[in-house]
Amino acid sequence: MQNKTTYITLIVTLLLCAGRLSAQHKMLFSRSDSIRLEASWDFMIGSSNLTTEFLKEVYFDGFIEQDVKQNTFNRLDEHDNIAGMQSMTSIRFTFPTIDSNWSWSVETGGGQFSELSFTRSAFDLAFFGNEQSIGNKYPFEIQYRNFFYQILQGGIHYHNGRHAAGFAVGPVSGSYLLDMGISNASIFTATDGSYIDLQGEISMRWSDTTEKQDLWRGTGIALDAWYGMQTNDQRFYVKLDNFGYINFKNNNIKA
Repeated sequence: MQNKTTYITLIVTLLLCAGRLSAQHKMLFSRSDSIRLEASWDFMIGSSNLTTEFLKEVYFDGFIEQDVKQNTFNRLDEHDNIAGMQSMTSIRFTFPTIDSNWSWSVETGGGQFSELSFTRSAFDLAFFGNEQSIGNKYPFEIQYRNFFYQILQGGIHYHNGRHAAGFAVGPVSGSYLLDMGISNASIFTATDGSYIDLQGEISMRWSDTTEKQDLWRGTGIALDAWYGMQTNDQRFYVKLDNFGYINFKNNNIKA
């Protein structure tokens, strides 16, 4: 089967602190009178329902305490739970204008975006076992998406020491896509433990990697926008990061 696939990505970062921001965020409030070259690597994880303690133990500790799992489970919705990860490496040239608080920039880079959506019951099965399915059909669903992309953006920036704002926009290409899921699924465990019955619909779509690698398997557009304000003891920063879409070509999706 071949079909058209469009993906929309949205990551919003909100920072409010009374202390010091990272060096990268501090640069948003400063102005340079000369051309500036910046190289950066960003890594972000987030979730609609998973707790901060749970994400920390999954990604950094490698072991999840029982009370952390239980607290996280209690926060989950029945159906709509999402966890996402984005990493990106980029290089940006910033060019100041003469006698002005404005500057403009050109940025290029590449990154990866992963997203997992799941039901509350899927989390239960993964971290607490199949007890709920003993003598009972226990429904669950899981969807996983992962793709790599490249960007080229032009941006406009404003900063006067107290306020910082700007936006950047440009084309984005998709070089790899994997989309897989289990829907309308259920698990049943016999009361005597003699058998386990699994039912469900499995779907998978991925970009064709058997041919020559192509950075333009998918084409789209992406937008960044941000605003920051600082006072004597506080800094506030909000950013809309990589908001856009990628339309993968019909002949580059297999199912």
